[in-house]
Amino acid sequence: MNKEVFITVRSFQKDIDEEDKIEENGPGKCLVKDGVYFLSYEKADENGIVKNRIRVEDDAIQVVKHGAVESVMWFKVGEETESVYDTKFGEMDLIMKTTVLDIFIGEEKIRIDLVYELYVNGEFLSNCEMLIEAKNMEG
Repeated sequence: MNKEVFITVRSFQKDIDEEDKIEENGPGKCLVKDGVYFLSYEKADENGIVKNRIRVEDDAIQVVKHGAVESVMWFKVGEETESVYDTKFGEMDLIMKTTVLDIFIGEEKIRIDLVYELYVNGEFLSNCEMLIEAKNMEG
């Protein structure tokens, strides 16, 4: 199955002094293969184009970025996962400690709620929340 979807990704990073909010949205695709959902979309900014792919499993998600940013990040509740976040400005070593991962898959919508602690180069950076929604554009 391959569907056209509208994807919204809202990210919140909270540290001691401030809170950052980022929202990305636009058209994308949803592919289902062997019970695993793959969401894909592109984002362009001043640094170039980033192709994003989100792999949705029963109890984990993988976020892959390719292009102006290179990264592969896994999120699973109770696990500490590592990644390298590579940009034209340099590399950062990331550690994500996932505390909440709620996945809802319906006929018209996929919703993922994710909460995790983010460490960069071994130092705590922020508490993060991410909401990912993919809504069916066909109807």
